[in-house]
Amino acid sequence: MEAGRQRLLGEVPIPAHPGRSTMNQRDTILTVTGMSCGSCVRHVTSALRAVPGVSNVNVQFRTGLAEIRHDDEAAIDALISAVREAGYESSVRQ
Repeated sequence: MEAGRQRLLGEVPIPAHPGRSTMNQRDTILTVTGMSCGSCVRHVTSALRAVPGVSNVNVQFRTGLAEIRHDDEAAIDALISAVREAGYESSVRQ
């Protein structure tokens, strides 16, 4: 997807810790509610990137989903708490 198009859709794929090993990585998808603009996407992205063990974050405004690649250091409860502390509700997508 083009960078300009990503910005329009509120998609922000950003490596959180670029030098970190990708061994034992897993993906978690959270549903995020309460986002109303691109600024909200940046807040959620920043909050998730700050969680130790997170290696990549992609938050999509249009779908309300946050895709997080992380290792075992980043517990799912810590991811949800980070989103809540940023001011949004979150749950694991089933």
